[in-house]
Amino acid sequence: MRRPIVPLVLASLATVAALMLLLAAFDVERWQARIAEDDVRFSTAPATSNLWQADALLPGDPARRLLSISDDLRYRRAVQAFLASHPREAGSLRPELEAARVEAQVRLRELTQRERNAQRRSEILNLLGALSTAAARWQQQTRERVESLEASVAYFTQAVRLDRTNEDAMFNLEVLLRRLGDEPPSFETPGGRLPRDDASLGGLRNPGSGY
Repeated sequence: MRRPIVPLVLASLATVAALMLLLAAFDVERWQARIAEDDVRFSTAPATSNLWQADALLPGDPARRLLSISDDLRYRRAVQAFLASHPREAGSLRPELEAARVEAQVRLRELTQRERNAQRRSEILNLLGALSTAAARWQQQTRERVESLEASVAYFTQAVRLDRTNEDAMFNLEVLLRRLGDEPPSFETPGGRLPRDDASLGGLRNPGSGY
C-alpha cells in the first residue's frame, strides 16, 4: 500500500522544482528588463527614485544572486547619490546638500573596498576626488582648502594609476595640481603660521608631461 506513495511524492517534488525554475526564469527576465529600463530613465532623469528595484516572485530573490548584479546595483546607486549631491553647487548654506554629499562619500568609499574591476574602481575614485574638490571650492580657510585639494589629488592619482585610459581623472589631476601650485606656501593656524606640506606637490609638473 505504501509503494504507490513514493512515485506521487517524487512527482510532486518534480512539479514544485519545475515551478520554482519557471518562477526563477521570470525573476531573471524581470531583473534584466528593469535594469535596462531604469538605466534609460536614469540617463534622462537621474533623480528618479526607486530605480533598479524588481519585485521578485521567489522568496529571497535567488535570481539576483544568480545574475551576480549586487555590485552593479551598488555602483549605479552610488553614482546616483553623487549626482544628487550637486557637487558644483555651494552647499555650506544648504544642509540637505551637505547631507547628500556625506551619503555619496560613504557609498563611494564603501565601493572602493568592494570593487575589484580596476576600470570601475578608477571611476569611483574620480568621483570621490570631485566631491573633495567641491568641498575645497567653498572653504575660506587656507588650511582646510589645501587639505581638501590634497585629498582630491590623492584620489585622482589613484584613479589614473588604476586606469591609464581614464581621461577625466587625468584632466582633473592636472587641474588640481595647477590649483595647488597657486595656493600660498603657508597659512595661519591658532598656533601660528605654518608652512604647507610640499610633499603633496611631489607629482607637480608642467601640463602635458603625462601621468
